[in-house]
Amino acid sequence: MEIRRYFLQQKNVMKTTWLGKLLIGLLLILLVYGSSNFLLDQATLFISAKDTTSPAEAIIIENWQYPKESSIRTSLKLLSGGMGRTIFLTEYPFSKSNTLSDTISPPYYYDILSLIFKGEGYDFRKVRMIPVLARDPVTWNTALTVMETIAKEGYRSMILVSPWYHSRRSCDAYTKAGKQKGIAVFCKPVEGYPEKNNWWKSDIGLSTVFAEIVKRIYYLFRVI
Repeated sequence: MEIRRYFLQQKNVMKTTWLGKLLIGLLLILLVYGSSNFLLDQATLFISAKDTTSPAEAIIIENWQYPKESSIRTSLKLLSGGMGRTIFLTEYPFSKSNTLSDTISPPYYYDILSLIFKGEGYDFRKVRMIPVLARDPVTWNTALTVMETIAKEGYRSMILVSPWYHSRRSCDAYTKAGKQKGIAVFCKPVEGYPEKNNWWKSDIGLSTVFAEIVKRIYYLFRVI
């Protein structure tokens, strides 16, 4: 019997990754300097795209499980204003290989989508769905799939409708993917919850913005 086992114990040590260290650093900065409007404004600007809306052929609603109602309303307003002629909606249908989709499509998924659009006064059957295999990095691979899909149908310009906090990373990815297909990309960041002017006052706002800051830094070094 080994005497040392009474005095020493072997444990697995977990070390913080560079991504974790960066996120912790950002948290500390905002905790210490949270009252600084300058830092808060810079964080907002870093993840929010400029509104470059211009007349285009396709309107793409960035969607995960269900599209945000604010994105739908914005897209329909663009459509009625003659800023586009077709609305496309991305979707991540569940499959064994689609491992990054966090949820299985619920029963009556398309019926629910139809009701959401009906609530905004639009016939869901006119919306074009773009199935996407969720492969990491998801936003970049989604952009590639969207561009390939609309390019085959002859579209040469599009407006990307995206929540403000996700808009800059998405617009960067779609713009790069669009250049590969000769498609002009215009960006329409959409206001919504968490609100752009007070996201730091809620837990979901803090977690959303911190996560997007980290993801955009990753995209700047590895994708864009």
